Amino acid sequence: MITVLARKTRAALDVLVASAAVRRARRAVATRPVGSLVGRSTATVPDDDPSGMSTEERREGERWGAAVDRALRWTPGDSACLIRAGALHDLLTTHGLPRAEIRIGVRRGPAGFEAHAWVEQDGIPIAEPVSLRGAFSSLDGVTVR
Repeated sequence: MITVLARKTRAALDVLVASAAVRRARRAVATRPVGSLVGRSTATVPDDDPSGMSTEERREGERWGAAVDRALRWTPGDSACLIRAGALHDLLTTHGLPRAEIRIGVRRGPAGFEAHAWVEQDGIPIAEPVSLRGAFSSLDGVTVR
């Protein structure tokens, strides 16, 4: 019983922290020109860890991804992929995944040109819906600052 209560308390606190990250991401997107958000990617897979993320890093990424998704459901305002990616990136770099980067991808879809933003570490998408993984061609060398 205590374990369930502890997990629910932690999840609730995570959502509070994620809500603040969502507000910061919305403010950044609303107040900065889009061009100033885009920068050159510096991500590389480290030589000492060619396999990418550890199991613990994956768990942390999923934990914070779930918290951001819950926060977006409960806070009014835009919940576009760029807001989600910005909030998730903020949380991940603060809580143990410093190599996480926001990636931008494009595709030609039924509605024409489509773009999407997501978070990766070492080339592995973090907390990204399975239906969107690989659906967009990543713009190599481009990230969001």
